[in-house]
Amino acid sequence: MVQNQRSLFMGSIITGTDINMAFLQTARMPIILLKPHPGLLPENIENVSLNLLLAERLTPIPPQQRPLRIMDELKNILYKNSTPLLLDRYEMIFSPAWKLNVLKIFADMARIRSIYVLWPGQCKNGYLTYAEPDDPEYRNYRITDYDVIVVK
Repeated sequence: MVQNQRSLFMGSIITGTDINMAFLQTARMPIILLKPHPGLLPENIENVSLNLLLAERLTPIPPQQRPLRIMDELKNILYKNSTPLLLDRYEMIFSPAWKLNVLKIFADMARIRSIYVLWPGQCKNGYLTYAEPDDPEYRNYRITDYDVIVVK
């Protein structure tokens, strides 16, 4: 069964075969991809490797000021234009030093530009996780707490 706009709500989880492409391309919430789905991506999508760009911007900033400046630098990178965005390789923003709610950042950004996110973790029992529980970078997000669409 194909999902329609009314059936997608905060914290939706869908499979790759249950997708309304027209809705996804106009959704104002991030599309979290648990595996690559090339057929879902718009033709004009910009692929951003956030780790590299963010490291280049943060390196000249004194280390003690970086946690204060990281959000400004993220906005400078992510909000620079309005074309759809595919985020990949962004693991550094999970660092506990930044104290960021990564999923909230993606949800806020999706209000301004379409965003597709290749999730570097897992989806189990209604939660998106990153890393293992004993890892300092471990994050656990209850999907229904966020305006996101998770595509399995």
